[in-house]
Amino acid sequence: MNSSTTPPVPEFLKALIQQIIQAFGDATVRTYHMAWGILITFLTQNLMWVISILVCVLVFSFVDYLITGLWKNLGSVLYTYTYYGILFIIGLIFGPEVFAKDWIDLILFIIYVISFIWVRTVLNRTGIRKTR
Repeated sequence: MNSSTTPPVPEFLKALIQQIIQAFGDATVRTYHMAWGILITFLTQNLMWVISILVCVLVFSFVDYLITGLWKNLGSVLYTYTYYGILFIIGLIFGPEVFAKDWIDLILFIIYVISFIWVRTVLNRTGIRKTR
């Protein structure tokens, strides 16, 4: 008989692998909590600076549109603000551990598409981006 059989994996190896995977998951969640705490602390201490910088970038991109007539910079700024603003709101509502879930990549893709469509619609309706 020439059959090859794989030896059964001992139960302690299966348990060890599951513990290692669980440790990586726990470490990822703790890392997200730590980074979220740092971000929230920074924002609460420097809120006026952050808002003024974000407004300045938006104003500069709008002035760039007015001078050059090119809407791409303004669209990029609006898209970035929309995408990361939605992510920030999700983090505030559900906590930072939501970003460590397995299904978050699908949600991030959906938010990406929705943000893109929303910014395109806003630019079209305001006449900034002229459709052909």
